[in-house]
Amino acid sequence: MQALGAKLAVAAGVPESDVLIDEGRRHALVRARALPGAGLATYRALETRIAASEPDWQIELVPPAKQFDVASLLAAWLLKLLQYAVLMGVVGLGSWSLLPVLALLGVAKLAASVATAVIIVAAVMSWMQNRTPVSDVFERLAAPLLAPVRKLVPLVGGIDLSPLLVIVALQVIGIVLGSLQASLWGAGAAVLAG
Repeated sequence: MQALGAKLAVAAGVPESDVLIDEGRRHALVRARALPGAGLATYRALETRIAASEPDWQIELVPPAKQFDVASLLAAWLLKLLQYAVLMGVVGLGSWSLLPVLALLGVAKLAASVATAVIIVAAVMSWMQNRTPVSDVFERLAAPLLAPVRKLVPLVGGIDLSPLLVIVALQVIGIVLGSLQASLWGAGAAVLAG
């Protein structure tokens, strides 16, 4: 067990404390540090090599997160901007000066909803016995969101509660963002009326 953690830590370039090992599910997870010149294939090769040496374990070496894709975020913001502009035009409420802020809050709320959906799908697929490429994709998408919580919250009776905690946190964030949007929308309507 300790040897597996040490092996994964060396391969990922992180301290051994960053390796998450679930003995019950025989699953090991680590987020790798960025290696100079390493692409996705390099991380997959490292993962495959370690998995071959530990055939009874499911090994997951998550590549380092890249910077935000600014173009995609800008596109999402512009779509939300268009959505709220059409809505303001149809309903006739709101202040046009608040439109960019409403769109930004809308993108953040959408991100929280998508993250919630990804975690739910990953959690449900993890209960199934057979591993599929689709379940691996969802598990890898959810891993960066769950890893910090998994470090803090131990397994309870062999059950990982981190998806539940992250989903609750994301729902609270969504409610707060929705409330901020509603208050801004109301403030815009008050400006028009006054």
